[in-house]
Amino acid sequence: MSATTYILIANSAVLLGLVGYLCFLASREAGLKKRARQIELLEEGHDG
Repeated sequence: MSATTYILIANSAVLLGLVGYLCFLASREAGLKKRARQIELLEEGHDG
């Protein structure tokens, strides 16, 4: 294989890693937003 092929494969691997990491962060953000909303609802319940 030529050097260009190796570079293309390496770039693809890096891109897939970045996309995977961004998906992981998005799922964590959604979970944290859900948990924050649950905490807000619990705090509202204690006020009234």
